[in-house]
Amino acid sequence: MKHLLDYLPKLDDWLIRRGQPGFRGPQVIDWVFEKRVTDFSAMTNLPQSLRELLAAHREAAICASCHDRMDPLGLALENFNALGIWRETEKGQPIEPAGTLITGESFDDITQLKKVLREKHAGDFYRCVTEKLLTYALGRGIEYTDEHSVDLIVNEDVRDIFITRSRIISTMRRYFDDRG
Repeated sequence: MKHLLDYLPKLDDWLIRRGQPGFRGPQVIDWVFEKRVTDFSAMTNLPQSLRELLAAHREAAICASCHDRMDPLGLALENFNALGIWRETEKGQPIEPAGTLITGESFDDITQLKKVLREKHAGDFYRCVTEKLLTYALGRGIEYTDEHSVDLIVNEDVRDIFITRSRIISTMRRYFDDRG
């Protein structure tokens, strides 16, 4: 898994292609990840033109489609540090885990997000977990020929909200049994 700073060269390249000096990438990283700003206009040591460019990036349909899906989940998980330890603040600033899913449901914290996912998106959740487990077990991505097996596993698992070690093993066995 990559660390966010691994993307700094790509950010640097993106900024340089837009006429910005190479040192702008670390400045943007500092504002987003250290100072935790959520509005580009607050990045006062960046030129106004760059702040407008970043805001336009976030509003561009192709970029917003990813940000709209991922940002709320990232916000909800923000109380956990890189080691999974709970925290209320980072660098003296309170963590604000509230968000709104792309499907319209709002939440104030991870507990409310879990409730929304359990009550309204259990099938999506189990499909994602099943596909990720099969990808790991098979050593390759899920293909159209796997969809029937994924459907069978998801339809059974969606009835129960707990994923256990035995469920993971039985999921893999069912897949391979189904495949003959």
